[in-house]
Amino acid sequence: VGVAMGAGGADIALASADIVLIGSDLRRLGTCVRLSRQCRQTLQVNVIIGLGWTLAIVALAAFGLLGAAGAMVAAILHNLSTLLVLGNAGRLLRFQEPLMKL
Repeated sequence: VGVAMGAGGADIALASADIVLIGSDLRRLGTCVRLSRQCRQTLQVNVIIGLGWTLAIVALAAFGLLGAAGAMVAAILHNLSTLLVLGNAGRLLRFQEPLMKL
């Protein structure tokens, strides 16, 4: 894993680094790793929500359990799954972790 530090670094170092830390505080590296793990976990949950919800809607529509307006109900339910995924991803915006004191 390549890490570049500082905003004024060489362009080639910034382009080739896996992680770019703005500033020279190396303590932010741990926060960056924890945030990336949280992003990965949220992505996996969102995929499961999206696929599971869509498969459930298709199954309900295939067996005629959505009633006469099945297509309309399926479209509304699909939009609801999109809102669930967006709400779950929005939790990442509240990610805050205090830096360790030296």
